[in-house]
Amino acid sequence: MGWLAFNLGLRHDNGTTANIPFNQADPLESFTNTLGYIPFARSAAAPGTGVSNVRQHINTETSFIDAEAVYGSTDARLDWLRPGSVDGNPDNNSGSLLMSPTNYLPNRAARGNPSTAPTMQLDGRLLAHPNDAKVAGDVRANEQFGLTAVQTLFAREHNRIVNALPSSLSQYDRFQLARAVVIAEIQYITYNEFLPAMGVSLPSYRGYDEFVDPSNAHEFATVGYRAHSFIHGEVEVTTNASRYSAATLDDLEAQGIEVAPDGADIEIAVPLNVGFFNPDLVEKIQLGPVLKAFSDESDYKNDEMIDNQLRSVLFRVPVSGNPDCLDGPTLPQCFNGVVDLGAIDLQRGRDHGMPTYNQMRNAYGLSSKSSFTAITGESRISSTVRASSPPAERAATSSARRFSSIPWRAR
Repeated sequence: MGWLAFNLGLRHDNGTTANIPFNQADPLESFTNTLGYIPFARSAAAPGTGVSNVRQHINTETSFIDAEAVYGSTDARLDWLRPGSVDGNPDNNSGSLLMSPTNYLPNRAARGNPSTAPTMQLDGRLLAHPNDAKVAGDVRANEQFGLTAVQTLFAREHNRIVNALPSSLSQYDRFQLARAVVIAEIQYITYNEFLPAMGVSLPSYRGYDEFVDPSNAHEFATVGYRAHSFIHGEVEVTTNASRYSAATLDDLEAQGIEVAPDGADIEIAVPLNVGFFNPDLVEKIQLGPVLKAFSDESDYKNDEMIDNQLRSVLFRVPVSGNPDCLDGPTLPQCFNGVVDLGAIDLQRGRDHGMPTYNQMRNAYGLSSKSSFTAITGESRISSTVRASSPPAERAATSSARRFSSIPWRAR
């Protein structure tokens, strides 16, 4: 789901700061936030909007399922990603994508001067080691190691196809053919496997229609495809212990990753916070086991609960120095700041002018809901939930934090 989202949309985030106030006295709050607020920046307004007319926003992606996350959206980025000259023209470069000597994504220093590498988003642990960032078509490739792994998979797939094509073809033709196949593979997986698994049934393809607007709807990008409650707070890898040296396992444990030998096998449990902006984990744990771990476990239900690894410590760097408290009930002891993705999601909806829940249902021809139980399917909602759920019209203050606090998954 995240991979497809990164192919379809990326807001222009050069907007004004509008931090979310944080109430440390909230009785539901177990985390300390010495910063005093949850960082939030508004999406930049599209030119000519937001003053005397409705504010609109910019999608910096193409909205097409076109493997933009693999190849980028500019000639300059693609030129860097393909071995050869770095002159802004990718057409005179190799048909392959640049990889490290061990066949993983290249880092920012792979072509010498890291300052000339394409921009990649940096946060969390990577802020202290910016040159360790991997470079790919999408600026968010380092956000979490599962995305880095999928980026690596499709870069390898591109190069596999290039190597299988006749050498009599030009580098340009080999690149274009491989890219076309990779795009087709991603589209096939999306329409024939992912969407049916999500319960989406589309009518049969009737041919290209130039009059269809392919752009993402605000409602889809801002609300419908957030789905952060799907995400687990821990990634569990089970594989053969012989894959790893003692030094590698020691390094993983030092980062707060649980390592449990089980005969010839080994179980590696990665708290999601450790996986944020930590792209080297993909090579340390290895691509196959990482991808298998993400596919072995079903997602959570899309509901009102968000794991604490997202709800409280998103991208935060631990400050306690104790790797044993990076998961479970001891998690608050490791951090002194809060970044709450649930609160940010709610605030982003307000920033983008989303209507109330029932107003949006009505706009799509659905009937209104009169209670939380009618939405969740549960038999009842606890008094704690009712007390901490703000009305839709309440101002965007710490109420966003309170709403996202109920109830959460503590792993």
